[in-house]
Amino acid sequence: MNKEELLAYADEHGAGSYKSSWEKEEWFKLLTADKAVVMAMVEMSESQCLLHGPLSNSDWKKDKDIVLKAIETYRYTWDGYDEDGDSFEAEELWDLADESLRTDPDIINEIGEEF
Repeated sequence: MNKEELLAYADEHGAGSYKSSWEKEEWFKLLTADKAVVMAMVEMSESQCLLHGPLSNSDWKKDKDIVLKAIETYRYTWDGYDEDGDSFEAEELWDLADESLRTDPDIINEIGEEF
């Protein structure tokens, strides 16, 4: 897969269309060096790619734009979730950001509480 194909796939299929099997493909590491690709992956995975898999330990969690998009997407997806005593809590959003962003006022504002 190349960048154009992945972005077209993201546009066509949207949220929930991320495939963790991509993480094992040769092209994955090359494409995830591109910010537009990671933004699309955040949306397709409903931010899960920053919590699990190779991107969870990447420098992208230090990128303010990526993290703000991930927070927005995660909140949109999970804000109303409540099943079997497991529900969304704002503090979970800190897992999407690197510790270097813990004092960033925009991140704090978006999450709604300090770390």
